[in-house]
Amino acid sequence: MISENEKKVISGEYLKVECPKCKSILIIKRNNGEVVEVREPLIDNPSGDRFEDAIEKLKNSKKEIEEKFKASTEALKKKKSLDDLL
Repeated sequence: MISENEKKVISGEYLKVECPKCKSILIIKRNNGEVVEVREPLIDNPSGDRFEDAIEKLKNSKKEIEEKFKASTEALKKKKSLDDLL
């Protein structure tokens, strides 16, 4: 689904500019230069395709959650084994 701002970019009412330093995308009104939207990158090294970046971010989040779960499971096992010793 295309946002209202994206429709206005397509129609020429707004400009879409990427900041070369931070890689944020700025949506700017053509007639007065007002910044109406700032889209910060979803990941550290954006590909330029926000959909692909969103998928990559989800994959990374899933990996982080799995690692945290594994670490907490191991911590519980250690605690249980220490409790068994006492």
